[in-house]
This record gives sequence, structure tokens and C-alpha cells, in this order.
Amino acid sequence: MLSCRRSQQVSELTTALPGVRPLNRDQSLFEAPVRMADGQMTNLRISLPPTFPNGRPGLSVTHPVRHPWVDSAGRLSFPALDRWAPGQSSLALVASEAASSLSGQPTRADSSASPSRPGGSPTQNVPSRAPSVPDVMPQLAAMSTEELTQMLEDEQKYVGFVRREAAKAHIVKVQGQLRKGNADMAMATIEKEKLLQELRNQIAIIRSSEYAAAKEGFDQKYKRQQAVLRPLQPSVLIESLSKAAAKADEDSDALYDRFSSGGVAVDGFVAQYVRARTLYHQRELKCQAAQQTL
Repeated sequence: MLSCRRSQQVSELTTALPGVRPLNRDQSLFEAPVRMADGQMTNLRISLPPTFPNGRPGLSVTHPVRHPWVDSAGRLSFPALDRWAPGQSSLALVASEAASSLSGQPTRADSSASPSRPGGSPTQNVPSRAPSVPDVMPQLAAMSTEELTQMLEDEQKYVGFVRREAAKAHIVKVQGQLRKGNADMAMATIEKEKLLQELRNQIAIIRSSEYAAAKEGFDQKYKRQQAVLRPLQPSVLIESLSKAAAKADEDSDALYDRFSSGGVAVDGFVAQYVRARTLYHQRELKCQAAQQTL
């Protein structure tokens, strides 16, 4: 009984819908060409579940279109289809209504649900122009008829396929952006290479003209600076203090020798000898302090 009603529905469909053709042997998948209002072509795909006509058929479009009955995945949803009633609904009428609406022709749902304009004519819901899509999709062309049928009948498989393809498209887009970024960076580097070459030329000019004179003047000033700083170096100062202390020690010894030989009076010797030894000890202490500090 079920197979008879199924065959009758299929027969009515092939008679009522122009250009409809089965895509598989068991006639569970049909496709009919539809010309949109803007002149572009799409295909209305009709999927019949194993329980059809008790089970509701599935309608979708093979090319993305902008239409109030079509969702982002290309599946159709409208009252006649959503309220499918076994034994009462007609596949031929439902498919014809979908094809008429997609092509921009008024349907029963449009005339009953759309409000009238002030002039009295009903408002027609004409879909907007659909974006251009490729005529052949390699991902779908590589799939067998059985795989296509399973994907259309199983919503989870269909959604998974769409998500995978969307992820691939995103990856391709990111790769394109990276390639463009690398190309832009390479062009910027080439432009900077020209600037670097100009700077090299300027440096060469400066070296051949101004640099030599500036270098000679710098060397002369550096030598004068070193000559001024050399006596002020700690090692030089310590050496000078050490020599001065040794000389003060020698002077005091010489004074003592003169006193011993009677060449200096006692009063004069004491004052001179104290000054000489004081000077020696001052210089010696300064020399030792400098050595410990440095």
C-alpha cells in the first residue's frame, strides 16, 4: 500500500513539474531546473525518505539563493511543506509551489498571506539577486550518489559537510591573507633596499671628503687630551709622591750629616730637621693612603 501511494506521488511529480528527473535508481532523489526572477538558474532538489509519503519530503536548492523560504544551508521551509500530512498532501503541488516561488511567480501562500497595497494588487515576494557560485563543486562531484543521498537525508551529515567545507574555505582565505602580507612585506623590503643604497652612497661621499679632515682633527685633540690626563693618572701621582717622600728623607739625612760634621749649629739644625722629617712623613703617609685606596 505504501509503495503504491509512493509511486502515485512520484508519477504526479514527474507530470506536474517540468524538467524534473530522478538522480538515482530507487527514485528517492529528484532534481528540477528553476529559473530565478533575475534570470539565473538553480536546481530544486527533492529528497524522499524511505517512509515517504508518510514521511515528509525534503526540498533544497543546489545553488545559494536569497529567498525567505531558503535558509543558509539551502533547505526550503514553507507552510505547505512544513504541514505535510500523509494521505492529504501532494508532492507535485508542494514542489510546484516551491518552484513557482523561487522563480518569482505568485503562489497560493503569497496571495493569502501577503497584504494588499493601496492600489489593491498583492505584494509579490521577489527574491534578491543571488551571489554567483561555481557551476561545478569538486567536493560534491567526487561523492557518489549514495553518499549524496545519505547527506541529504541525514541532517547531521549535511551540517558536518557544510562545516568542514566552511573551515576549508576559511583556511584558504587565511592562506591568501598570509601570502598577500608576505608579498607586501617583500615589496616594503625592496623599497628600503633602495633607501639603504642611497645612504651608503652618502656615507661614501662623506668618507672621501669630510671624514678624513674630521678624523685628523680628532686624532690631534685626542693626543692633547691624553697628554693632559697622563700626569693625573693615579699611578703617576703615586709615583710622584713616592719620589718626593724619598727626596725629603734624603734631605733630612744630608742635614743630619752636616750637623754631625759641625757644619750646622744646634738651634738651626733642630728647626730644619723637624721640618724635613715632617715633610717626609706627610708625603709617605699620602703615598700609602693612595696605594691602599686605589
